[in-house]
Amino acid sequence: MGEGHNAAAAAVTEAIEECWPECGVETLDTMELRGVRFARAARWAYGFQLSALPWSYAIFYDWLSRSERFARLARASVGAFFGRRLAKVLAGRDPDLVISTYPFGSAALDWLREKRGYSTVTVTYCPAFHVHPLWAYRGIDLHFVMYDSAADDALLPGFQQSMRLGAPPVRRGFGAMSRPEARRQLGLPQ
Repeated sequence: MGEGHNAAAAAVTEAIEECWPECGVETLDTMELRGVRFARAARWAYGFQLSALPWSYAIFYDWLSRSERFARLARASVGAFFGRRLAKVLAGRDPDLVISTYPFGSAALDWLREKRGYSTVTVTYCPAFHVHPLWAYRGIDLHFVMYDSAADDALLPGFQQSMRLGAPPVRRGFGAMSRPEARRQLGLPQ
């Protein structure tokens, strides 16, 4: 939900294809696990909330970021809501790795790990500059973040063990300089 998450998925996909050309990548929209009509309605409701009732989003976000109990309930609810549907999509598939760029997808993966024993390596790539608690799960193997104090915001004991700090991947066509030229100018190996 939101083009930032889609752009992050596209950038991660490009980075994977560049590093491992033989790797197959499949993209899945978490909101569409509940159906296209649900996803469309949820996107509309989110846009309406931000434009007409921004205070309601602010209250939810504040509770989420301040209350470990509320964060735990939100994680469990979202995980169960999307996790069952994700289980059906992943049935019969045997991926080597699953990467989430959306907190509800991460919640679903955490639910699968806890409730169904899902053992595939799972990663959350957080393209946001604030790692609120819906990004952080015990059942996620690695959490890639863009700032070093993200563990303070995650409200999840032990988050720093799975947290990895790094710059976001950049899509092809961003900027005027090619990657090989940038590497050459910085003295980095190709």
